[in-house]
Amino acid sequence: MSNLIAIDWGTSSFRAYLIDAAGEILQKSVAEQGILAVENGAFEQSLEVQLGKFPDISPGTPIIAAGMITSRQGWCETPYVCCPASAEGLAENLIACESTGLGTIWFVPGVNQLLPEPDIMRGEETQLAGIEITENLVAIMPGTHSKWVTVKDQTISRFKTFMTGELFAIVMKHSILRSVSGSIWSDNDFLRGVRKGFSFAQTGNGLLSALFQVRVETILGQEQESASASQVSGLLIGAEIAEAVQSGFNKIQTKLIIGEDRLSRIYRMALSECGIDAAAGSEDVSAHGLYRIARHKKLI
Repeated sequence: MSNLIAIDWGTSSFRAYLIDAAGEILQKSVAEQGILAVENGAFEQSLEVQLGKFPDISPGTPIIAAGMITSRQGWCETPYVCCPASAEGLAENLIACESTGLGTIWFVPGVNQLLPEPDIMRGEETQLAGIEITENLVAIMPGTHSKWVTVKDQTISRFKTFMTGELFAIVMKHSILRSVSGSIWSDNDFLRGVRKGFSFAQTGNGLLSALFQVRVETILGQEQESASASQVSGLLIGAEIAEAVQSGFNKIQTKLIIGEDRLSRIYRMALSECGIDAAAGSEDVSAHGLYRIARHKKLI
């Protein structure tokens, strides 16, 4: 059986994997070459450059891709599969696009949800397909748009998106809080913010008021320590956790954090501060998900 080229191509980053027929990662390439860095839609040329780092690729090796490369701004826009969604369902709805020099490239669809509230994901579904745990769990996926996902019988059954990372960037660049001190990360400041954000949301107080209090407490000298970016981050993540708990995501005990190492670490700290245990997922979970989807499609 042949190898597989698996591509996780996001807004700001690119990851390529060469995977053998047994699912072992033979080679891996990571680049800051997300879809926004590709000019004039030259995705095929960009991919050819990246795959040039894999000298052992045989002609005709199947290629499967997921992430924002499958969005309207990407190479081939794929439709959404309705939730609940499994790896088998994603495989059944792969979109084949013919390239000039690389042959057929298979693009993974996103997932949409209509109830209990409308939501969408694109890229995360592939990471979730790579989870090896067979028991029911809640996957916590931190990032610009954090997601909490209930996975039952290895199927995405429900999810909720939080604009936590994007809101942090906006607040720190464009609000009165841009003047807060602390460019160096502080775990203590972060956890102080987590406790406040979680407590405010749990008691029904609003996040908008809590954000302004960060500034007020500093001006009035009500805090022994000055406000910091770490504290604001904690405040937002604490509020996210409280809202997720109130939405029912704490009913399943097993929690798995899927994300890059730094975000996984601080989310694990925050969850622990809120009384929730969570384990960190595999770094290359996208590769495993792409392999599993490809196997269901019989590409490998």
